[in-house]
Amino acid sequence: DGFAGNSLMGNSLAGGINMDFFFEFIVNNSGGMKMLGGIIFVVSLLYGGISLFISGGAISLMVRKERWNSSLFWGDSAKYFGRLLRLFLLSIPVFIIFYLVQFIELAIVRIFFGSDPYENVKFWGAIIRIGIGYLGILVYYMILDYAKIYAIKNDERNMSKALWKSIIFTMKNFFTTFSLACSFFIIGVVALLLFKVTSEFVSGSQALMILFLIILQQMYLAFKMFIKLMLYSSQTMLYFKLMPVDLIVSAQPVEQTDATEDMSRLETAL
Repeated sequence: DGFAGNSLMGNSLAGGINMDFFFEFIVNNSGGMKMLGGIIFVVSLLYGGISLFISGGAISLMVRKERWNSSLFWGDSAKYFGRLLRLFLLSIPVFIIFYLVQFIELAIVRIFFGSDPYENVKFWGAIIRIGIGYLGILVYYMILDYAKIYAIKNDERNMSKALWKSIIFTMKNFFTTFSLACSFFIIGVVALLLFKVTSEFVSGSQALMILFLIILQQMYLAFKMFIKLMLYSSQTMLYFKLMPVDLIVSAQPVEQTDATEDMSRLETAL
């Protein structure tokens, strides 16, 4: 039988992730992995670009405290996309720094336990390194999100300034900002675990089960988007709360008030 035509392999395809099948698929289709890698890279770029585009419109509505307005949302998404793209590119060195922090654990282990540490030291060291890695990525996304909020709220065009202001704000209020981001991260992890457990429980090759899994997957993706929007909203509210002096955006010219006009008329009359 052919590789894909094997009945047992077809049953594995209909179920959850089978790592034996996954590695066997790679070995038997090494030529197609380059194309698959290119597809994954392109899809990742598209997903990141769309997320960056939508975030500008979403944060803009939250900063303005406006209800849903499609023209305002799409208009601001296009307006801020170029700035947010520059912000993302400028933030890459920040990501690299926070990502590399996890490898300090390797240096500490080598200093105290030598080049061949005990197995339990390797195990717990790997756990700690993974935890520090996730912590660094979470802090990076916090900085990036608050930089977006600062840039949009203040109509800032200098993305280096927005990034620097965000770093200062995040580190100055680290416990509060990290607690908020961590709570949403935990919600996302719990949702992922529930999705995996449910998909494994209902796995099967029947058409009805496959349809249910597709619907379940779409519900999970929609929930992820909802969580992301709620995170933007919560971060915007927190920024407003912790930066009360910086609430007024000075992009629009200040109009003369009625009281000022009355005073001018009184001076003219006198």
